[in-house]
Amino acid sequence: MKKGYVYYKLVDKEYLKATLEKLEPQIHFMWTLDKFTVGASIPETVLDAGSAFNSSMEIKWEKDSQMYHVWILSDKKIEIQGWSEIQDDWKTKEKELELISLDNKKFSPKFNIYPKIGKSSGRVKARIFYRNTIPVFVSLREVVK
Repeated sequence: MKKGYVYYKLVDKEYLKATLEKLEPQIHFMWTLDKFTVGASIPETVLDAGSAFNSSMEIKWEKDSQMYHVWILSDKKIEIQGWSEIQDDWKTKEKELELISLDNKKFSPKFNIYPKIGKSSGRVKARIFYRNTIPVFVSLREVVK
């Protein structure tokens, strides 16, 4: 297993958008109770919860009142002013997972192809983040064919 790095900060919507621009995600998933969106690159706006990722890190967020709890899960140490690294024994393990087939009518998503691969099915590379040997996060990295 490799070392992983986890960062946390409580931020407003504008700060979250600025962080997304700085960390340059390749794909994002976002949702509210009644809406789910997926797209390539940096989202134009942010919804109540979401995930944006590239091959070396993922940003996860969840709205709480007017602020957002934000976690950055990274394969390498990063320096972002004002962010707190959650100090602990974080380890990661790479895993490839099957994506839900968008052709399966049981799920009926609001999109018909996965970004970057242009297909209705595929796999995603992910990192399982362990804190003191306990799995805590599944962190997406890259959608593959």
